[in-house]
Amino acid sequence: MNSGLLAGLAIESRRAARGLVRTPGFSVGVVLVLGIATAGMVTVATAAYALFLRPLPYAHPEELAQVSIYSRTIDMDMGFSPPLLAELRELPMVADVAASHLAAPVESAGGDVWQRAMVTRNLMQVLAVSPVAGRAFVPANGEPGAAPVVLISEAAWRNRFDAAESVIGSELALDDRTVTVIGVMPATFTVPSPATEMWEPLRYTPEQLGPQNVGDFGGGRGVLVRLEPGYAAPQLEQAIAARYASDARLNSRALQQMLGLDFRARSLRDAWTAEQRQPLAIIGLASVLVLAAALFNVAGLWLTRLLGRSREQAIQAALGAGKWRRLGRTLIEFALLGVVGGCVALALAPLMLACLQKLGIASLDQPLRIETGTATVVITIIVLVLAGLPVILAAAWQQRRQGGAVAAGLGSAGRGDVSSSARTRRVLVTAQVALAMSVLCAMGLLLRSWHSLLTEDLGFEARNLLIALIQPPEGWDGETHADPRVAAALDELRQLPGVSGVARTNVVPFGFTESAMSVGLPGQGDSEVSVRNRMVGEHFFRTIGIPLLRGRSFEAGDAGTGGVIVDELFASLYWPAGGALGKRITMTAGPDAVRDALIIGIVGTAKYRSPDEQPDRGTVYQFDPRSLPYGTAVIAANVSPATLVEEVTRALEATLGPERIGRVVTMQSLVRHAVSDREPQLILLGLFGIETLMLAVIGLFSLLAYSVRARTAEFGVRQAVGAEARDIRRHVLADAVRLLVPGLAIGIAGACIAGYVIANRLYEVSPVDPVTWVAIGMILVLVVLAAALWPAERAARIEPTEALRHE
Repeated sequence: MNSGLLAGLAIESRRAARGLVRTPGFSVGVVLVLGIATAGMVTVATAAYALFLRPLPYAHPEELAQVSIYSRTIDMDMGFSPPLLAELRELPMVADVAASHLAAPVESAGGDVWQRAMVTRNLMQVLAVSPVAGRAFVPANGEPGAAPVVLISEAAWRNRFDAAESVIGSELALDDRTVTVIGVMPATFTVPSPATEMWEPLRYTPEQLGPQNVGDFGGGRGVLVRLEPGYAAPQLEQAIAARYASDARLNSRALQQMLGLDFRARSLRDAWTAEQRQPLAIIGLASVLVLAAALFNVAGLWLTRLLGRSREQAIQAALGAGKWRRLGRTLIEFALLGVVGGCVALALAPLMLACLQKLGIASLDQPLRIETGTATVVITIIVLVLAGLPVILAAAWQQRRQGGAVAAGLGSAGRGDVSSSARTRRVLVTAQVALAMSVLCAMGLLLRSWHSLLTEDLGFEARNLLIALIQPPEGWDGETHADPRVAAALDELRQLPGVSGVARTNVVPFGFTESAMSVGLPGQGDSEVSVRNRMVGEHFFRTIGIPLLRGRSFEAGDAGTGGVIVDELFASLYWPAGGALGKRITMTAGPDAVRDALIIGIVGTAKYRSPDEQPDRGTVYQFDPRSLPYGTAVIAANVSPATLVEEVTRALEATLGPERIGRVVTMQSLVRHAVSDREPQLILLGLFGIETLMLAVIGLFSLLAYSVRARTAEFGVRQAVGAEARDIRRHVLADAVRLLVPGLAIGIAGACIAGYVIANRLYEVSPVDPVTWVAIGMILVLVVLAAALWPAERAARIEPTEALRHE
């Protein structure tokens, strides 16, 4: 019996394969629709599984947390200072603490570049990870003066040393020092980054651990905590906040005003994936909609195929074939195409995953590795099984439709039941139009938001500016004395054709650096407030394009006089009735650096971090005419700034040397980088929207083409009784419009939902935006009507005599 069943299955499989080969258009269409749509869904699902569901490769991962100190003032994660790292261990809920951070790559004597990280010697114990060869660090490795040792990654061990065990204990020459390899870490150990190939012990000197360095927050980034069983990250955050709530070292008036410190503790998975949740959720929702449109399309294509087989299935029923025998060929055909479509999806998934990573939606820098594997295959199978459900339902519908009407089926000549099939396919096409409307509206909202960000008034003229970062010379002693070479370099820039002005500053807008200080307000209760602190050179405001509103700008004689310029936000916050000009303030840059200053001018408020920022603190500009060994040069151009990048770079390198030039970029590129997190979603949603639109067009086209074929006789009769070609053409186009109207109506409801899903990614655009609806609706109308033209034209060209013979 089993052999007979297998033989019958083999025969049906061969018949199904031959049938698919004879209809290449149908077969290729189904494979491409299934493969591409499945690939998108599988890619997002693979990334989501790796980030949010796959178990972390550490023992008891629920006991692991990452802690940091966050500055509200400069919107930056500050890390932990070495003394605070030591104090964390004193909390009763903390079992152990470790720290890690990326370090500059090093080159071996053989010319290989190693990506390395510095880690405390107990990091492997905190994560409970053991080397696959050799040993981990021991306490002695973390002592000052200990012999230099390293751990290497399994990938580096296999690729560079052919997995030779002799590498353990061998010496490796790096730059000007030699280190000993003591162990090989497993491929699952990716802290602090999957690209890390070498780990070195992070050693703290007694001076670094001293109480005077409590505010040295750069000393411990990537701080990981192993909690005692039964505790979680929220409890740790509360305990840390309570521990330092009254600590004068971190709660001094000056420090809090300048930085505004908060303690944060998050579970390890949350810390590594928090920034990727929303982008992946948005793209995941879009991929679900695309997949749904694809499934509707496949169901419509298959329904047409089944209707074309009405006569064949009726003959099978008349000869005694059972229901499952008649369904078998359909199931086998879908299985064959599904396997091919699945292979296409698996082939495309790595490419799409690389695109997600390239666009920054699935970060390459976080320790959780995202790659295709067994989970990808399982997800693909699940998606394809779900994709088969509409086909099975369509086939079952066909069986029920035929029912006992075998004779009618024998006489159908393959044309099937036009009215019932038309209703089903109209529903499918309407759903596709609605999905296309929803995805395209979401894309339109993000596009308008992105345009608003790029055209936002920044408070200065960004379009004609170049930014050049100047580094201090090697061996610089930290003294803030004037550098004649920098002065000469700036003078050289002023002589370049196309340059209209050059100025200096310590913090440039959108340069992703910040400087803050405390300012006292005499006469207002002697209160202190936190402000942005800017040190600027001569002609800074004129060069960058920040308007002078009241008072005067800096002049050469203002050096050392104590005159400052404040922005309009600072003036309006503390002198809302006006009168800030001529007032005195006290500036605090440290415990012994307090001086009086006179406000001599008020300028416009400039945005420094993002076009959509709402500044909550004012800015104080101090004058420093010296050409310091470091800083940023702001260059105004009366030509396109991009055309001056190479010339400015050459001029700076000729005067200062290449090693002192950080980067030369246009201000527009910095502004665009500030909103770059919106761009990947816009690109992907655009691609998904176009794909959904194409699926809707294909579905509508095939429906109308089938309808024209099935109604050939009807159109012949219409022409025979006097209907003209334009009447037939108008009739077919009206069918398309009747599908569009409900699709657009349902799509608007979907667009509302999509708008609120991405609401916090929008700027100056409402989630419910009729302008976007109308624009996208018009695009859909034009595209769909264009798709309907060919079937309409074909119907108009039917000869009445030929059409009447069709019946």
